[in-house]
This record gives sequence, structure tokens and C-alpha cells, in this order.
Amino acid sequence: MSRINNIQITGMVAALETTSSKKGMGMKIFTLLPSANKLQNAAISVLAFDKDNPGYAGIVEGAEVVITGKISASKDPESGVVEMVVLTSNVKGLEKPDMKRNGVAVTLRAYQVTAFQARGRNCYRVRASLWTGKDKPMIWLNVTAFDQKPNELLGSLGKNEDFILEGNLGFSTWTRSDGTESASFEINAKSVGFLEAADEEYIPDEPEDQAEPPAYSEPQQPPVYAQAPAVPAGPISMTPMLEEPELDF
Repeated sequence: MSRINNIQITGMVAALETTSSKKGMGMKIFTLLPSANKLQNAAISVLAFDKDNPGYAGIVEGAEVVITGKISASKDPESGVVEMVVLTSNVKGLEKPDMKRNGVAVTLRAYQVTAFQARGRNCYRVRASLWTGKDKPMIWLNVTAFDQKPNELLGSLGKNEDFILEGNLGFSTWTRSDGTESASFEINAKSVGFLEAADEEYIPDEPEDQAEPPAYSEPQQPPVYAQAPAVPAGPISMTPMLEEPELDF
């Protein structure tokens, strides 16, 4: 089974570092502070490569950009925290200050389905794993849907069943029963599809945190960013990279 894990997201470039891989490919590593309201508390690590990247030169601190790429993951060796990383060769400056994109298209594996009440009816939340490659850490996230059809499909999922979806990325924080803080990426699914056969390539371990996050809620105030420098324009495409770039640097 061919897995997809594409993302298209806007945000502000921060904590920028310019380096190169052992193969000599130019590379910029930065933190993306997403401009979407439901992601304002998140920070996503991005590795941008100069090969065929029309916006590479315009990746500077303070720039607001749109990035399209492939979701990967890394694990902090000291804290053990797994974070989302985006590998991209497609960067573009925002055409309009209020333009926000946070779309994802991913293949996930269901772990647990729970029901909750929203908008006066039953909705479903799926705890699911995102496989980002052999010997890489697993990303755990929550999937919900408020449109009737995808919501019904989520409710019919079984444990370790693979499914594919498109939707909007979100981020939530909450306090566990022991008083510690927790956070998780979420996806509000717009379309859900089943796969004909489950991929036995991996069976994810049970996630450490089984606490239920709150349902989506809009922040009262949107984030405010500084004026962004101009960034060279380039095409936006959700086409996945054919192969992962060299990362050992």
C-alpha cells in the first residue's frame, strides 16, 4: 500500500538556520509558527531544500510563507518528545495577508474510536497513528469530523484499520487529571476513505497518553505577526515528493 502524508500550511519563519547536506544540497532549517487559528499554539519544524525550490532565497526570519511538503517526525533524545517535521522543496510567499491554508492528506491507522456530543448530535473522535517511515517515531493524533458522511465513516472504524483522509490540521492543549499539560495535533476530516487491505508493515504500540482532549474551539484572538518581507513566488502543489531528500548533515 502506498502511504501519503502531505501537508500545505502557512506560517511565519522563525529560528532560521542555513546549512547543507553531505551531498551539497542547500538546506534551511526553521520553525514555522502557523497562522491558522487552530494551530496558533503549535510550532512545526521545517527542512527546506534548495533543489527546484523557487521560494528558497526568500526564506528569511519574519517572512510569512506557504509550504507544501511531506510530514516526517523526529524524537528528542533527552525528553523523548516526538514532534512533527515537514520536508519541503516548495515555498511561496503569502499572496494575501489573511490567506490561511492548513490542509493535510494522510493515511492513518485507527487505534481507538470514542463518541462525544457536538452540535446536538453524536460525533466520533479517532485516536490514530501516522507512520512516517521505517525506524522513525510514530506521530499520534486525533481525528474528528462534523460533516455527516465523514463522521459516520470515522465511527465505523475498527482497531488497526487503515484509512485515508483529507482535512484541516488543528492543535489542542489540555490539562491531564494529574495536573500536567498535554497537547496533540488534530485533524478535522472533510473526506474519509477505507483501504481494501490493512498494511501489516507496522502495528503501532499503545500510545502513552490516553487522556481525551477537548473538542475544537476557536481562539478568541487570532495571532498577530510582523510585516513579512517579499518572497519569490512559486507554484503550489500537493504532489508528494518522489523520494525523501538526504537528511544526514
